[in-house]
Amino acid sequence: MKKFVGGCFIFIQRLIWWIFQLVFWGAVFYGLYYWAETTGMVEVPFGIGLLIIIIGFYRIFIRPKRKKKKQVTVPATILRIDIPNNVSQPILYHTVVQFESRGKRIAITLTPEQVNDGFIDKNFAGDTGLLTYSGDRMYQWKTPTVAEPRVDARHKMVFISYAHEWSDDAAYLAQLFQTEGLSVWYDRAKVRVGDQLTHEIEKAIRDSTYFVPLLSQDYWNSEWCIREFELAAKSNLKILPLKVSAGDLVMPPHIQRLYRDQLGEPIFLDMRGRNQASQLKDLARRMTQ
Repeated sequence: MKKFVGGCFIFIQRLIWWIFQLVFWGAVFYGLYYWAETTGMVEVPFGIGLLIIIIGFYRIFIRPKRKKKKQVTVPATILRIDIPNNVSQPILYHTVVQFESRGKRIAITLTPEQVNDGFIDKNFAGDTGLLTYSGDRMYQWKTPTVAEPRVDARHKMVFISYAHEWSDDAAYLAQLFQTEGLSVWYDRAKVRVGDQLTHEIEKAIRDSTYFVPLLSQDYWNSEWCIREFELAAKSNLKILPLKVSAGDLVMPPHIQRLYRDQLGEPIFLDMRGRNQASQLKDLARRMTQ
């Protein structure tokens, strides 16, 4: 019902706009015709009319193509959605979405159609995806899905492995990496049955360039996390472990041997440190090189 009412508002707005255009340009051409009839100076109104036609042709056909060429697609994160307070019909007002992409702030003004299609209801601050825009207009917002987890075409995919107790850290890390231009895969649902990795997870690990385990004692107590780690090591992925809990971690002996023999000494980065955001962004930039 809400979408139907919004569609009606848009239709009425467009109808009023086109009626205004028809009346305005009809009045202009009638005025030019009347001027030519009364003064006999046909050249002046003819020149003005030709100029108007050229301007209209440019705005209808040339300008949209030029704007389309200026469109860019970047990985971005929604910072906030600014809707005027106490507004029951945001479709009637300017709704601005603030994005961040690789440290750059992008302000997008939603069109009434985008508001009516449910952008405000479907998207929230913190969501990441691919933003296609030009100036302050958004042409597409594509969020990652299970079928299409990648949000960038840099061919640098990161698999984040974590124990379910650290899901908030995994989501934060995924958002940060995606904003920096990396493709990220991580199991959001963390719903696992049995003791075998699913085909989807195995494929995601093997297709990745980097394997980022969020190390904690909970991680090494999880059979699933250990299996993911083993598969990543056997697949010769670049493993970049991030320490998410304080204190010493007891690594299973067979993992210690595998890790030391194949990958060298671990490099830990404390996500709970004072400058974790800048450190993680530096890490992401090195990974994209």
